[in-house]
Amino acid sequence: SSDLDLQFDNWTVALFSFVPALINLGIFIYVFWFLPKTRDITVFALFTLACFVWQMSDTAMRISGSYETSVLLYRLLLFGLLFLSPLLLHFILLYTGREQFAGSRLFLFFNYFPPVFLYISRVAGFFEITQQESEYWTWIYVPVSIIDILERVWISIIAAINVVIWTAYIWQTRNEEKIIHKRAIIIGTGILVPTVFGIITQLIFPLMGLSEIPVTTTFILIASIAILIALVK
Repeated sequence: SSDLDLQFDNWTVALFSFVPALINLGIFIYVFWFLPKTRDITVFALFTLACFVWQMSDTAMRISGSYETSVLLYRLLLFGLLFLSPLLLHFILLYTGREQFAGSRLFLFFNYFPPVFLYISRVAGFFEITQQESEYWTWIYVPVSIIDILERVWISIIAAINVVIWTAYIWQTRNEEKIIHKRAIIIGTGILVPTVFGIITQLIFPLMGLSEIPVTTTFILIASIAILIALVK
């Protein structure tokens, strides 16, 4: 049957990703409609949209009544996760004054070709997606093939690069106006928390043979809120 098999027995756990998804959608609408249309703000708006899609993907897995439904929804909504780190890297480069590099064809190609390629390949069914049933989370993703592992490693490397660039920026702004340095620290904290959680619980745990703990979709909201505060403050 092609019908989606949804069940809401686990709705409380689904709220861990669904509520942050709604908040991110609200941030996207606010940023898109009410903030100036500069390049860094536009890229940030797209980042919050990617967060929303990824959070809806986790929500969908938690309310899926069958393996087939969970895998289908994960596959369709995967672009949220795949574009998240590249969009954040793009925003960071623009915000920290590296506009020329951020606008170069070389950067745009290497930043956005991998997620486009991976998403099209996944949707076309070239690479299998494996999940396992979880008593608490309903379904969780299991990286099995080399592509699964490379995908997670690639996302984690970009996330780590984001933290390194931002840490350098915090150091650079230490002698500048207090508000500039303060904004840098707020955004830096917002980026660091979900990155550390994500790499530990959704890369290192599966590589060690442990089940992943899909809480990064909850914590990524911290990044959206931190950046929003810094942009409007």
